[in-house]
Amino acid sequence: MPKAEYQMIHLLKQRAAAKGHKVKKSELLRAGVMALADMSDARLLAAIKAIPVLKTGRPRNPSSYPAVAGSGNAESAATKAAR
Repeated sequence: MPKAEYQMIHLLKQRAAAKGHKVKKSELLRAGVMALADMSDARLLAAIKAIPVLKTGRPRNPSSYPAVAGSGNAESAATKAAR
């Protein structure tokens, strides 16, 4: 999920807390699903189209990136091949 959407969740939690209701992220997400379910088909599709499509999957682990020469902490290819 994009960082901006996590920030929105945080702001929504603050809004609820300001009204005297402490809420968890999972509760906000469940409330969002219920709100989407109550929408007309046109409003549902408009809401879906308003968010950017994200690339699926998780980002690669930085330790799996190829070693960069001169980085100081990367093993050489020859050292790895010798194992």
